[in-house]
Amino acid sequence: MSGVPCAGNASLLELPDSMRHIAFRRFDNGGLILALDDGSRRRFGRPSISIRISRTFRTQPFGLAPAGRPERELMRAFKRTITGLLLVFGAGGTATAQQSSGDDTLIEAAREIIQASRYAALVSLTESGAPRARTMDPFPPDSQFVIWMGTNRASRKVTDIERDPRVLVYYQDPGGAGYVTVEGTAQLVDDAIEKQRRWKEEWAQFYTDRAATYLLIAVTPERLEVVNYRRGVMGDSATWRVPALEFDSFR
Repeated sequence: MSGVPCAGNASLLELPDSMRHIAFRRFDNGGLILALDDGSRRRFGRPSISIRISRTFRTQPFGLAPAGRPERELMRAFKRTITGLLLVFGAGGTATAQQSSGDDTLIEAAREIIQASRYAALVSLTESGAPRARTMDPFPPDSQFVIWMGTNRASRKVTDIERDPRVLVYYQDPGGAGYVTVEGTAQLVDDAIEKQRRWKEEWAQFYTDRAATYLLIAVTPERLEVVNYRRGVMGDSATWRVPALEFDSFR
C-alpha cells in the first residue's frame, strides 16, 4: 500500500483491486458524491465531502480512518464504512432505513448483537409510570424471540411487572455504537421444570434458597428496533428513524 499525492492536507492510499476501487475525497464545496464506474454520479447531503470510485482513498475521510493506523485496521475501517454507505444510500440520493432487506435480515442483525452481548438492560415501569432500568444476564432469545431471564422474586422488577407487564429490553453492541431494543410483555414464570432448564450455575451465590427465591421472567416481543453498522442496518439520515420489526406481522 503506497501513498499517492493529492490536493489538500491528506494523502491518498493505493488499494488492491479487491477493494472495489473506491476513494474518499474532500472538496471545499459540493455534497457527498458517489461516482460510479459507468461515469454516473450520486449526490448526497453532507457538504464538503465527496466519494468517488478509483484505486485510491484518503486516509482521513471525515475522521473515520485517520493516518497512522496499522494497515490491517485501516482496511477494516474502510470496508465497514464503504459497506454501510453502499447499503444505506439509495439511488435517489437520500439515506433511508435499511428496511428493504426484509424482516429476516433485521432478526439476523439483532441476533448478532445479542449473541455478542453478555448483559442487557431490562426497563420496567414504576407505580408512577416512570421507567426503571437494571442490568440483567438474559438467555439468548428462543426461536420465537422470547427472552428469558432469572430474578429474585423479592426484587422491584417483579412488583413492577405484576402491576404493568410492559417492558423493554436493551442490548448494546460491545463492538460499536449499534444496539437492539425489544419492546414486549413480561410474564413471571414459577414452573419448576422451566426454572431447572433456565439456570446458570454462577448464579448460585445470589440464591441461597433457590427453590424459594428464584423466578423466571419471559418477555414476549412485540416490537424490535436494531442498528447494526457491520451489516449496514442503520437509521434514516433525515429522520434518524431506526429499522424496526413488528412481531405480529413477522409471525
